[in-house]
Amino acid sequence: MSPRAISKLATIATVLAAIAACSSTDDGTDDGTGGASECSTASSQTLACPVLPGEFPPPDCDAASTKEPGACKGGGCSIDQTKCGSSSTCLPLGDNKGRTVQDFRIRRLVIAAPDSLAAIDFQAKVTIPTMDLKTTECGERGADGWSWLLRVDRTKRLVTTGGAPPSTDPFNLGYCFFNSDSAGKKLAPAAQLPIRLDEKANTFSTGAADKLLMPLFVGGDPKNLIILPISDFALRNVKLSSDDNCIGALNPKALDGACKEDPTTCSKWRTAGAMAGYISLEDADGIDVKAFGQSLCAVLTKHKGAKCPREGGKITLKGDYCSKTRAACGCQDSFWVAATFAASAVRIHDGSSVPECGSP
Repeated sequence: MSPRAISKLATIATVLAAIAACSSTDDGTDDGTGGASECSTASSQTLACPVLPGEFPPPDCDAASTKEPGACKGGGCSIDQTKCGSSSTCLPLGDNKGRTVQDFRIRRLVIAAPDSLAAIDFQAKVTIPTMDLKTTECGERGADGWSWLLRVDRTKRLVTTGGAPPSTDPFNLGYCFFNSDSAGKKLAPAAQLPIRLDEKANTFSTGAADKLLMPLFVGGDPKNLIILPISDFALRNVKLSSDDNCIGALNPKALDGACKEDPTTCSKWRTAGAMAGYISLEDADGIDVKAFGQSLCAVLTKHKGAKCPREGGKITLKGDYCSKTRAACGCQDSFWVAATFAASAVRIHDGSSVPECGSP
């Protein structure tokens, strides 16, 4: 058995043991903090990248990472590399080389936990088409509705992260941080997250943001806004390329001649960073996932109805994480959401020409 396979089996064993430990008492009875079946169901121990609530996945792990290299049999997707950047790296739309303030847009988010969001069906219907660019010349046919930006200040050791409205020109103008009001809430990027930067390895991790309000624009429509609230959000073990233009890389062999991909067998992007935080069931029940005709709470808990059921005004279903103790299981009023990601360099401007933006 290969060292990689042994490592994966060890990780799965650790997950199963920890789930059992947090879900029941020594005598096998319910400890009052959530039944074993509830925490076990909400976990991702059956997936390629098992992640316990409160933990981060390996930065390069994704659903197709265990497949044989021969599974990637694509090729022939025509990409305008002059316009879209090198397909042998990560299709960078900007250039960070030599800069102390470096800007990125996340190109692929591979959800590792919980398993309801890590499911290929959810990612194929929601995550991938929402985040992919609306640029066929770059081999993508998405909506550019979820533009997640990162700004890394290497001198001040700070990261700014947040969402951007769809760009009218991602190649020349670039993107700007959404910095406006929505339904009485001030939406601004989570500025000044401290980072631990390893200059030699060119990696960094951040401290946690109390609450990151991430804007998503349904169908790339700047007037159709959804807010994704992520608490205790942080980045871990993010690896930058030698020229500082890439976090991870494009895998051109994942695309066929029509530039289509099959994420079940071959990953279009190789990830090189991890992120995580938690979403409360109350917050999630107010988010409409149109692709499934349900609230995010219903999707997370695998409830069949449109929204999560309530008794006395309180949601009766359980998550895998407790916001009160910041720990797995417990009150189970939240779900721990963890993912890996790939990103490429972009231009981030001050937003003076975009009403929804402003200097963060």
